Amino acid sequence: MNALMKLTGGSAYQPSELEALIMGESTTDENAFDMMATRLHIAPGGTGNFVSPDGAISLRKIDGIVAVSQKARAYWPGKALGKPPICASANGLNGTFNFASEDSQMQEATRQGVVHPAIKLMDTAGSAPETYDCASCPLAQWGSSRGKGQACKSLRRLIIVLDGMAMPIVLTLPPTSVAAWDAYCSSLRQKRSEYFAVRTTFGLERQSTPNGEPYSIVKLESGVSLKIDEVKAVIEVRRQFEDWVRSKAINAEDYTDAAPVEVKVDATGTADDGSTVQDIPF
Repeated sequence: MNALMKLTGGSAYQPSELEALIMGESTTDENAFDMMATRLHIAPGGTGNFVSPDGAISLRKIDGIVAVSQKARAYWPGKALGKPPICASANGLNGTFNFASEDSQMQEATRQGVVHPAIKLMDTAGSAPETYDCASCPLAQWGSSRGKGQACKSLRRLIIVLDGMAMPIVLTLPPTSVAAWDAYCSSLRQKRSEYFAVRTTFGLERQSTPNGEPYSIVKLESGVSLKIDEVKAVIEVRRQFEDWVRSKAINAEDYTDAAPVEVKVDATGTADDGSTVQDIPF
């Protein structure tokens, strides 16, 4: 049985004669089109919804199995405004500069307090390398964005298997929800488990900036642990999608300006503004 069907339909699920006919024929049709992943992000304005870029999907909660989690980074000078990032990293390690960015983005990047190394090199040498080390990049340092956060956004891209859906969805967590996700995964590992070995419920909690601007951060609840046959199926799904999530370019659909400047959170879950990450099931 297909691993995804096993996870989304249950071990006792049997496809109908029509479904079996369609799935059997689809295996001979691999070059018909490029499969487009369904993407979700946290809606701006603190509405408490996970939404698709086209607005066709709007969910208050997500219940499923996270098959793959991947660190990623992306840099938009100023507001994202539906444009691709000027530099991005699908693996969180090596950023690729987009020399084809719009002139308005390039101009905005030159006006930032911290300027991307590629732009500096272009100004002085007339050319610049395409890739950059994220760890040493000045835009990834705390304080590079308005004196507090990181100008280059730290993201988490999740591949989630949902009941009733034939293909997983992609959910990208913004910087303000990264600490909650990392703490959740860490707590599971402390219990000798992993994020891909349990069912997880994603909810949203409304927050406000000091000037009253609403936004949402993710809330996570651990559900039942998976049985051994389900974990084997998840591992199969991981093999199918881990290369995709670590190589697929970051685009405008992976991020919205839904949250304020992020704050740095230490290993205890305490932010640099004195607040703490709440509702993490240790």
